[in-house]
Amino acid sequence: MKPNNYRLVVSAVTAASCLFALNVWAGGEEVVLKAATITYYPPFSYKDEKTNELAGFDHDLAEAIAAKMGAKIEWAEFTYAQLLSLAPLKTGRVDFYGTAVTDRKDRREGGLNFVDYVYEPFVFFTLRENANKYGDPMQLCGESVATTRGDPTQADRVKTWSDANCVKNGKAAINVAFGENSANNLLLLKQGRVAGAVNGAGTLAVANQKDSNKYLVVGQPLSRNMYGMGFLSENTELGEKLKDALQTLIEEGTYDRLLEKWNLPESSHIGKAEINAGVQ
Repeated sequence: MKPNNYRLVVSAVTAASCLFALNVWAGGEEVVLKAATITYYPPFSYKDEKTNELAGFDHDLAEAIAAKMGAKIEWAEFTYAQLLSLAPLKTGRVDFYGTAVTDRKDRREGGLNFVDYVYEPFVFFTLRENANKYGDPMQLCGESVATTRGDPTQADRVKTWSDANCVKNGKAAINVAFGENSANNLLLLKQGRVAGAVNGAGTLAVANQKDSNKYLVVGQPLSRNMYGMGFLSENTELGEKLKDALQTLIEEGTYDRLLEKWNLPESSHIGKAEINAGVQ
């Protein structure tokens, strides 16, 4: 679609409330989509240590989506907690989140809609050197397991598993500990402050590549999170355009090539582009 089809005149009030706005550069030929990202969640969203450039599956996919829309992305970096506050969207600093945010019912009820684009299995893991102590998930009963503070889905999954397996069998429940992000969870594990942790399988695979295969997946996946590109619920036009562009990338094979590039398994494939198809 040509950039001219996206030209909008937006008042200051509209921009402040983040009603869908595409910012046209001087000259009127190039359209800019402002997108938020985090920089510490490989292989989805991170900074390349050698180049200090943004990288990852999310980054490449969002750039490809924007290109299909006849637009260019202007990236802005935030913490995950800032994304969940919706402040970047509500203040008009960005138009959408071009990074992995779990599509959850409570977030949709809070005004955040999602163009769902990838799955990631979430798993228990521990240090490989502790395989004898914690190599079976039942051995985590009564122990502390780190989850990410800003993603309550992780803590919910751990509690559900603990209730169904530990408590039901007369064992002590797992104690949920909170780290600020995936890197912090790894640090808590290395320091011996927790017996295990929960993380996405893709992110854990990257950590193992960096840390000489230090981490061991324990048991079967707890869940398969659906990640979406978030936008304010009022911005239905933006959501539809993002979804349509993603569907085109899926149909033409670009999406599959990006999964392969970032070593994401077939189980991560979203199937088709949808809005708000996450946990109900």
